[in-house]
Amino acid sequence: MKLVIDHIGEYDIEETLKNASLNDLFYLKSKTRSDDFPLGVSMKSLGEGMQKWGDFKDPSDILDDLEALMNLRSLVFLCRRHTGEKVGLDDANNFPISDFKFEVEEGDEVAAADPTQALPDSGQGAEPATATTSTSKTSKRRSTSGSRSSRTSGQG
Repeated sequence: MKLVIDHIGEYDIEETLKNASLNDLFYLKSKTRSDDFPLGVSMKSLGEGMQKWGDFKDPSDILDDLEALMNLRSLVFLCRRHTGEKVGLDDANNFPISDFKFEVEEGDEVAAADPTQALPDSGQGAEPATATTSTSKTSKRRSTSGSRSSRTSGQG
């Protein structure tokens, strides 16, 4: 499973979660502590949160649920830091949501909803992609040429 942010980069979610640095995890936990999240986001809470994305009846629920949105922000932050980008939590997530999508790779388990389906123009033939914490060893990507995309940017 890849997280793709147009004009910024592509990020392998499984690789990121397996190899997150202790410094990035510490930074994430300390920066996400608040009254709503007294313990902050950890690898355990992030993994559990990503699994819960699949329980939402509508993908827009991810954007409406504070915990789900915090987990999504945390995943984006860890992906960007894993590739060496020197960004903080807020800067890592400062891009239009229309530039964001998941790409499902062959062999990935479908475990959670794609929050980009909540965008206003999501009805333009897009099928929902999903985030997962599976341990698939496949690195072969599905071709997106001639197939439906999980992209819901409304740029049509």
